[in-house]
Amino acid sequence: MENILSAVRLEEPERVPITTLEQEHAVAMAGIKYTEFATDPQKLAQTHLKAIRRYSLDWAWIHVDDWIEFEAMGNRVRFFDDKVPQAEGYAVKSESDMDKLRTPDPQRDGRMPLLLKGIRLLAQETGNEIMICGRVAAPFSSITLLRGLQTGVLDVYRNPRMVKKLLEVGFEVAKTFTEAQLEAGAHALWVGDCMASSRIISDKHFEELALPYIKRLIHEIRRAGGISILFTDEKEPKRLLTEVTAKPEVMGIGTAITMDAAKELLGERVCLCGNVDPVEVLLKGSKETVEKAVEGCIKASAQGGGYILNTGECVARNTPPENIDAFVKAALKLGKYSRRVN
Repeated sequence: MENILSAVRLEEPERVPITTLEQEHAVAMAGIKYTEFATDPQKLAQTHLKAIRRYSLDWAWIHVDDWIEFEAMGNRVRFFDDKVPQAEGYAVKSESDMDKLRTPDPQRDGRMPLLLKGIRLLAQETGNEIMICGRVAAPFSSITLLRGLQTGVLDVYRNPRMVKKLLEVGFEVAKTFTEAQLEAGAHALWVGDCMASSRIISDKHFEELALPYIKRLIHEIRRAGGISILFTDEKEPKRLLTEVTAKPEVMGIGTAITMDAAKELLGERVCLCGNVDPVEVLLKGSKETVEKAVEGCIKASAQGGGYILNTGECVARNTPPENIDAFVKAALKLGKYSRRVN
């Protein structure tokens, strides 16, 4: 935990913190059905604990699925034994459905209490030894999660008034769920806004619609005593310069941008987190491939502090455990600041 906090403060910790976006692999490793993980707080907590202890990770990333708060608002969600849940119906089919929307109560509604109980159980088991990282959808992405991706993006052009209303709804939901997770024992919130990346919307729409709400949400996380980790899976390096104006404590870098490019652009302005490829490297690669990728990330980003080693996206279910072992081993070997990283 102290290593992560030092990195967040843009300092040099004892070593580079070691994290992964591990939940799907952790479920497979625990030998349970994803349905159980997504509906049972005890199994959620124990699954993360097993992965953390098996691989000696520095955090628990409590990202069950994207639908938890939106299921509580009326989305229909289908569960599977071997993969994450999917939405089969959206709460807002037309503008008239807006009148029915209510900010759900995280203590009572849907599966939101499940996530909070899982966080509490992990906090009881680990104290402040590791970082517990919750998750929340940023307001722009919440539009597509309530409407569907295609419909939500088309609304930007055909129904901007409805978009504005949904952004306010999304902000209130995110703010409420953020506060509840921090009160339950989370130290940080993963702010996901992949639907606002340049893969989906223009710079103009990002600055007008997504960015102001990211800024407001990050302000609320900081006010409540939490650490914000902003992740958009951005592919255009220049967009990072706009994103960083939201002043998150940490910027997650996806696999489409190299850590060299991110470090060159952002320098010492923000702690960086990323970005070993979970498919081409961890799933398909050899142990030597893994070590080379870890070395590249550390050399690009770790000098001077302000860096957390992570995967650039979710670790695949069938990832060989020996490759994650190699990931951790390489980080321990190459990420000690007493040896300097240059």
